Amino acid sequence: SGVAAWDLTLEIMDYVEKIYLVEADADWIEALKYTFKPYLDKVIFIKAFLGNGNSNSITIDEIIGDEKVDFIKMDIEGAERDALDGAKKVLQKQNPNIAVCTYHNVDDYSQIKKKLIKLGYAIEPTNGYMVFLNSN
Repeated sequence: SGVAAWDLTLEIMDYVEKIYLVEADADWIEALKYTFKPYLDKVIFIKAFLGNGNSNSITIDEIIGDEKVDFIKMDIEGAERDALDGAKKVLQKQNPNIAVCTYHNVDDYSQIKKKLIKLGYAIEPTNGYMVFLNSN
């Protein structure tokens, strides 16, 4: 599930102009609309799988287009690599800070690290399972 871990998003709502929440489960979207009711002017809900654009997924590049993005958070049940492939334009042009979970597949950390270093990112893992990435 895409946005099931919404707690971080709620914590930052007062400090952002706009947030995109990508979630493939319609039931979750309904629950999230209720949760984010005070912020509906800032939240854009997208019912889709986040990926590289193949099959039935949407890409970050498609979602963002030319809009400014400062931060991307991903914990998408093993689809992080595909989602990063679908974010190359945004990552190369804008260099947003990103946090990517790397515990879903055995080699996620090494593969995600490789992808992001190629895009010019400096990698800094946390003590837990999430990797916080800062642009150069």
